[in-house]
Amino acid sequence: MRRLAAATILSTFFYLSQYGQIEAHHYFANFHEEQMVLRGKIVDVFIENPHGILTVKAGGHEWDVYLGSVRHSNRVGLSEDLFRRGDPIVIYGHPSVNPDDFELMSIRIIYRGKTYEIFQDIGDR
Repeated sequence: MRRLAAATILSTFFYLSQYGQIEAHHYFANFHEEQMVLRGKIVDVFIENPHGILTVKAGGHEWDVYLGSVRHSNRVGLSEDLFRRGDPIVIYGHPSVNPDDFELMSIRIIYRGKTYEIFQDIGDR
């Protein structure tokens, strides 16, 4: 019976990981339901799985702005080549519940006059 349970768990995990149903490692309860607007300048960008991170300097702090997966980022038009360090950027998203973390789950990015819809709401992740 134990072997059957272990095999079932492993096969389920394998299936879900192959078909993209396992969520990224961030737990969304760590982010406010309320949204905020972050206006700053781009410091760095990494678009890689499990999700991209855009580092933005705003209000004297460097914020980690979480994007979607590589596939999702590419689908909405985001790539590392798009962003230029030092450029101004506006990001709408959900801030961390811990004010010392300076993390933001992005929903919408406005950059170089174009709007990129990352997710409509934190529940869409």
